[in-house]
Amino acid sequence: MKVGRWDIMYCKMRENQYKQIGGGSYDQEGNQKKIGRWTELDEGFDSQKQLTYKGEYNVNGMKVGRWEIISNQYGEYKQIGGGSYDSEGNQKKIGRWTELDEGFDSQKQLTYKGEYNMNGMKVGKWEIISNQYGEYKQMQILVIFKIYSGGGSYDSEGNQKKIGRWTELDEKFMSMKQITYNGEYNMNGMKVGQWDIMYSSFQ
Repeated sequence: MKVGRWDIMYCKMRENQYKQIGGGSYDQEGNQKKIGRWTELDEGFDSQKQLTYKGEYNVNGMKVGRWEIISNQYGEYKQIGGGSYDSEGNQKKIGRWTELDEGFDSQKQLTYKGEYNMNGMKVGKWEIISNQYGEYKQMQILVIFKIYSGGGSYDSEGNQKKIGRWTELDEKFMSMKQITYNGEYNMNGMKVGQWDIMYSSFQ
């Protein structure tokens, strides 16, 4: 069973040297519980999707407190998301969060920004942001376009019902396929009235 300190090492293509990019400690009792500070890699980590998650595990192996999501783009590390878990060890997200889309990659850099209540339920206004990266080789600089792509509001009671006006993204939304659905939810979280399908091309 894994115990003690474990380091995560990474070697870039065309390089012969491994560098530590993550890791943390397991408990000494052999329960393989992560404890203390950890830097974890995204499940889909590769050369085009270098995402890490930094935060704390309690003695029971549960995430607590502040966790940050870090992206390495073109050799530059930036925090692009994160938020806080409850201190009781229930792994409930609380307060303000910036979350990544499940399909987040170089062609689909979507983040969701909003609020969780103390029960770990989404409430109030949530925004969907599309980050488009463009590289101007002549100037050798990286330009990041942050585009408001959508979002709307959840009910304040913590039922995670969508209410009012929403702009939702297509399931396969990406930089080359920017399709959104615009319309209204009633107070029961049901779609009503006119819904429009919009398309925007990124150039």
